Amino acid sequence: MSAWYAEDGIHLSHGKSVRYDRSAQVVSWESAAERIGELLESGQFASNVELAEAAGYERSLLATKFWNLYHDLSEDAREAGYLSCLSEIKGNGFPEETHRLTEQLNAPAFRQTLKEEYAAFWTAYQQDRDLLRFHYHRPREIWENLKDLDLPRRTFSSDLSQVPTVQHFITEDEIDTAMTGGSSFAGGKGRIYAFFMANHTDKEKVRFLKDEYGIGGRSHALSGATHSGEEGLHYKKQDCPDVHLNWEKVSKRITSLVQKGRYLTEQEQAQYDKIQAEKDLAEEDAIQAQQPEIEEETPKPTLREQFEQYKPVVTAAISEDVAYRNACGHSDRENAVIEGNAAVRRAVLGSKDMELIRLYSDVPEFRQRLHREVIDETYPKLHELLRPLSQADIDTALCAWNGNIESKHAVVRYMKDHAREKDTAAWLAQEYGGSNSPFVVRAGSPEETQLPWPKVQRRLAQLIQEDRFYTEEEQDRFDNIDPIAIREALEERGIVNGQVADPEKLDNDPFIQQVMSDAEQIAAAETEQTSEVSISDEEYDAVRRPTPQRTSYDPAAPVYAVGDTVYIENDAYQITELREDTVQLLPTGMVYPIYRAERKEQFEQLLRADRRNAYYTEFLPIDPDKADQDLRDVLTHGLMDEADKKQVSTLLQSGRSNSEIAYWLSRAYSGEIETLNLETGDTADYRTTAQGMELEVLDAEEKRLAVLYFRWDEVAPLLRGMYARQLDGFGQERPEPAVESPTFHSETVAVYPGDKNNLPYDVVVERLH
Repeated sequence: MSAWYAEDGIHLSHGKSVRYDRSAQVVSWESAAERIGELLESGQFASNVELAEAAGYERSLLATKFWNLYHDLSEDAREAGYLSCLSEIKGNGFPEETHRLTEQLNAPAFRQTLKEEYAAFWTAYQQDRDLLRFHYHRPREIWENLKDLDLPRRTFSSDLSQVPTVQHFITEDEIDTAMTGGSSFAGGKGRIYAFFMANHTDKEKVRFLKDEYGIGGRSHALSGATHSGEEGLHYKKQDCPDVHLNWEKVSKRITSLVQKGRYLTEQEQAQYDKIQAEKDLAEEDAIQAQQPEIEEETPKPTLREQFEQYKPVVTAAISEDVAYRNACGHSDRENAVIEGNAAVRRAVLGSKDMELIRLYSDVPEFRQRLHREVIDETYPKLHELLRPLSQADIDTALCAWNGNIESKHAVVRYMKDHAREKDTAAWLAQEYGGSNSPFVVRAGSPEETQLPWPKVQRRLAQLIQEDRFYTEEEQDRFDNIDPIAIREALEERGIVNGQVADPEKLDNDPFIQQVMSDAEQIAAAETEQTSEVSISDEEYDAVRRPTPQRTSYDPAAPVYAVGDTVYIENDAYQITELREDTVQLLPTGMVYPIYRAERKEQFEQLLRADRRNAYYTEFLPIDPDKADQDLRDVLTHGLMDEADKKQVSTLLQSGRSNSEIAYWLSRAYSGEIETLNLETGDTADYRTTAQGMELEVLDAEEKRLAVLYFRWDEVAPLLRGMYARQLDGFGQERPEPAVESPTFHSETVAVYPGDKNNLPYDVVVERLH
């Protein structure tokens, strides 16, 4: 049984190799962690001696790291007093000093002192790397290990005096990984790859490897140690039989790795290809420049010109390759690429073009670029052309219809009354294209399907009923609103061109009758509890007019309301309607009303673009779900503690604006440097200044994923958004409302949405107090 530890988990397979075994069992890291926990609980994971020594072993590893770090400090760092607490640990060399440091790390007081001094050193080292003579150390890893010592520990027990032994061996994957590390000399991996990519005999390869590796040894992560000598490579690993490979076997193994594309990593391969291509082009340009100009002779084409000449030929050939087409249509990309590489080789050899065959065989960069670009260009097209037909393809074709939105409106109107009639199929065919030809899906593809119009009729009825006939893009543009349908609905109720032409028809409409009946019942129920009050028209207008006001204790209250005046793209607009995701606007001063609708998110962005909207934007929140989640994680779990959150909540409750919150943040958090483990599993280094905060997000291998910067005036609306929804520890304590003098106000008692009553507007019944 072989094992390989990868990003997605532990790969297991019978035999001596598992890394590229497609049938290998993969145990996810979550499952592995769960199983290790079960073994620890049952006392079967480690012996009693190993459990007893585990904590000390962890400290000893950290002690070794600190010892190496301290002895690599520069003279300037020592004079500055960095890590001075380590200078007191003296002994007779590495073993004794690391043993003493291991014991000291068990003391909380010493760890606290060391943490403070190390934090100061790490901060300074990020600004001045000359504080260390060598830079192989991993400062973040040391910091995390040091903080882990303060975590509470669980105690496990075991009755095992020793863990049952199993026979170990060095796997083929470990040998391959060791070989892909190259020789012991700088640049050895690149030299080996370049030599094996060229046209050399087996004897030349063996002689080259002997000279490249030389005689010596080294240690590495997988096999423990490698020794090279006159006879070949010798691998050693604890508790495993040694493995010896003569130079002939090493040569064949490296040849196989190169041919399979496994000798270089993806990044190394890309870098090598780039360097080789640039080098080749530079050499060709130099050669061309040195050649005398002979008018009688035709100039030799450059490598780039030859590539552009042969690429279309190979592309056309593999596009007709049956095996490659089958893989593109019925397999995943990885398998298609394997079959595509074989198709490229078949195309080149089958072309009988000696110049193409020579370039493919002798020029590695030509061959690699040809494989990469031809497959990258043909696979997406062939996959889309040849993949099996799905119901989603049929629905997409139906929703695209004939490209005419007016025709789609006509379909919806006609299907409303004739969805189940037999003649509807013929009507749809005429509306679509004016003929009775079947409805074609995926035209031009081998998977092309022709649908009879009765089947089109049934599926269209389902899509329209499920409100899926109009695409999301059409709905975002409000193309799904049919003016003809609205006009017909109004005419049925006696409203023509915006005027009530038939009051009797309007009064007889069932919906209007239901509204009036509800209003009469509400009025009757209120007769005994309310009294009529006569007010003037001016008083009524004053009651009904929306008056902007800021609620000091409730930032969750709506910032803008119907009737408010805002400035959008330098023009004044009045808000006429608010829906869940849409804001309807009307330009002020227009004789004929032309309404404008904006999605809520876009509307608020437009508000922020004009300073005249400060009355609203100073109290606008940002939706926490749409904000940068790494920023949110750092704010709520790193930068701000519970006391800070309470202070911000108090400021928001008192009615402070976003600018005031931003100013408070700039005063409270300037000059902080810290690290946080994010909920995603990544790590964030964050630094704060008087202007804002910077986040550097790193993965588990300390590879930079992103560098983000946020001003405090961008952070403040996010805090307001979290406070409004009481998320991440931000709470609201609302004071008792003050006793108000009686005033007129209205109360909504019934709402009839426009999408239910088939009117282009909502009907609202209100009670006036």
